[in-house]
Amino acid sequence: MIYYFAILFLLILIYLYFRNNKNIYILDFTVYEPSSSNNIVTIDRFKQLQRLPSLTFSNESLEFMDKLIDRNGLGETTLFPDSILHHNPPQLNLQHARQEAEQVIFSILDDLFLRTGVGPMDIDVLIVNCSLFSPTPSLTSMIVNKYKMKESILTYNLSGMGCSASLISIHLARELLTNHNKIALVVSTENITQNWYKGNDKSMLISNTLFRMGGAAILLSNHKQKAKYKLSNIVRTHCGSNDNSYQSVFQDTDKDGHVGVRLDKNISSIAGLAITKNIKTLAKLVLPYYEQLQYLLNKKKIFDINTLAQHFCIHAGGKGILDGLQLSLKLTNEQIRASRETLLHYGNVSSASIWYELKWLERQHGRIHKKDKIFQLSFGSGFKCNSAIWQCI
Repeated sequence: MIYYFAILFLLILIYLYFRNNKNIYILDFTVYEPSSSNNIVTIDRFKQLQRLPSLTFSNESLEFMDKLIDRNGLGETTLFPDSILHHNPPQLNLQHARQEAEQVIFSILDDLFLRTGVGPMDIDVLIVNCSLFSPTPSLTSMIVNKYKMKESILTYNLSGMGCSASLISIHLARELLTNHNKIALVVSTENITQNWYKGNDKSMLISNTLFRMGGAAILLSNHKQKAKYKLSNIVRTHCGSNDNSYQSVFQDTDKDGHVGVRLDKNISSIAGLAITKNIKTLAKLVLPYYEQLQYLLNKKKIFDINTLAQHFCIHAGGKGILDGLQLSLKLTNEQIRASRETLLHYGNVSSASIWYELKWLERQHGRIHKKDKIFQLSFGSGFKCNSAIWQCI
């Protein structure tokens, strides 16, 4: 009798394990890097664009943007859409916004399908996050139609969730991949065309100098075979109940009716508070017990970030933000380098930035080793902060 109870108990444990097993893996991922230079906007070209006769920026606004673009950490290879670069006046309309989305998304998906051998019909779950462009039909429908995906596919289109949305998509994918051998596709992008601010409110002009065209596609599975990374932990922190946090990154209209995204002057401190809360929660999940005990006994007020991971992908929100985070998190120049290189070569590509940073790390020969951990940290409107730790397998 005891023998049968033992078998029954073992079967229950096995059932509970597989029912609750939410391990997910990255099979591969791609980021948008066009083969031609048609969309490159150098710093001088950016300054010329602002001075097109068809635009109405004041001299004060032009001087303000010139100062920002000279010191915000962006280099000479960032990308702007055709709608701005190759039209006078810029065509900031729905048609050209769709063209920008198609150019980025179809490019990264073609590359991903080619690299992995996984076909569009193999995808069980499709999640797209794009904060400021949410057309009808949705971007997920645009992808399904382009690649003729199967009718049973589950699609989710996330909008309005800012620069931290990619890890929200990853978290959603983990919750949805409940059956073995299922594959999810996450597409993280942003759209410049209809969100290029044309007014003279300085708090809204900042985004013009920071945000650039880009995107990432991540192929996920709950099956370990042929995977590159395993998700170890993911933590989401939402500070939206606080009015200052909620309004710190806010899409609005200025006094002249121009739509733009207003960035609060205290955005760095607001981001710092959200990041601190997030990392404290994450640290309690992953730190060695003796580290947690020291913190609980108030013997250690600050976590050693080096205990979390060997590699760091911090959202490239801007030079000032990266400077502040490097100081507060006590990161070395080498630890923050992936973020600075991404900002330099691609600009702030919103939710996709953490994948450009991981791609940069992969391209540094011998940098990522088996069992190494990668810490991704993203933050943005809401105000939200999300983090993930991946292990190289």
